[in-house]
Amino acid sequence: MSLVIVLLLSVVQGLTEFLPVSSSGHLWIIRWLSGHEPDLLFDVVVHVGTLLAVVVYFRRDIVSLVTTGSGRRTLALIALGSAPTAAIGLGLKPFVEEGRYGSLFIGCMLLMTGFALLIADRAAKPAVPDTDSENKWFLTWKMALIIGVVQGLTVIPGISRSGATIAAGLLLGLNRHEAYRFAFLLSIPAVSGAFLLKVLNLESITLLVNVSTVLAMTVSAVIGLGSLWILKKMIVKSGQLTYFSIYVWLVGGLLVAGSLLNLWS
Repeated sequence: MSLVIVLLLSVVQGLTEFLPVSSSGHLWIIRWLSGHEPDLLFDVVVHVGTLLAVVVYFRRDIVSLVTTGSGRRTLALIALGSAPTAAIGLGLKPFVEEGRYGSLFIGCMLLMTGFALLIADRAAKPAVPDTDSENKWFLTWKMALIIGVVQGLTVIPGISRSGATIAAGLLLGLNRHEAYRFAFLLSIPAVSGAFLLKVLNLESITLLVNVSTVLAMTVSAVIGLGSLWILKKMIVKSGQLTYFSIYVWLVGGLLVAGSLLNLWS
């Protein structure tokens, strides 16, 4: 891929991996429009970038997972929620890798994501003005399992991982801060696992070191950090999740309409 395409895809990956609009759906759209086939090497390095963004952004929470009693309880819930994620993700892996889906399918999945965001936003508890004071966790093992199942289903292109897991948390009764934080802590083993699976399919690990890969990793990490900050402000402090649902409805509706009217032929 040219550096321009690498830069464009890296920016899109960094933005959409965390904002609830589906990174897989947006990357599919850009590749579809530009005529570029999926690139395993690119997928590996941007996974590293977005994983680094989560680790840096939630570094205090990650440290607390092993240094405090409540943190170790949360760590156990993350492990519990990761089990169904791994099982479902591996089960759907053949479908995802075959890539036998088009604009109609991606559009429908985006529309579903939009409805989930809207319903969750309406059912959610009020936004909290000071998230640093929200240290109580009301997450149960049943909630962790359900959110883990939902996260497993998000390997389907067009379904937002962050959007679906945050929406699930809100619908289960978590406040916005809890839903936001657990969704991204739960994403760490999921993204790490996806990264390792992709690395195993590389011909050589040395392919990871070149100008394009370093650029992709850096851009996706930096943009990802900004996306996490934006999402926290809009969901936790402002309670504006509905704006994302409107956006994915527009994109999804355009894809569906174009497909049904044969505009993309």
